[in-house]
Amino acid sequence: MRLQELRFGVEIETIKRSRGDVARAIQTVVGGNAEHVGSPSCYDPWHVVDERGRTWMVVADSSLTNVPANLRAEVVSPVLNYEDIQPDGPGFAIPGPVPRVCDPAHCHPPIPVLLTHSVLATAPSAEETS
Repeated sequence: MRLQELRFGVEIETIKRSRGDVARAIQTVVGGNAEHVGSPSCYDPWHVVDERGRTWMVVADSSLTNVPANLRAEVVSPVLNYEDIQPDGPGFAIPGPVPRVCDPAHCHPPIPVLLTHSVLATAPSAEETS
């Protein structure tokens, strides 16, 4: 299989931002519309439908216990492909080297780091905008 044929997904866990803040931050990179779906309520989901019609989900994450429940989220990407990790793609505006995060079981490509830095680290929280 060629690298250009790979399909993959990304999950990013976040803290200290509401799911709505995270969804709106994702929207600033991928375009489209962010909407609070709200059901099932245990996940309190938000959907961001990007300009290509793909759905990014932002849901509650119960594995993150060191912050209040309303300030923890997990971003679940749609199925991504090679063109999504190209230098001219969304989220690739960060200069300098991008670390790869690897352990014996996983090797994560740079896109989670890029999205985390370009979107979530720069997105103001609800408290900062009020």
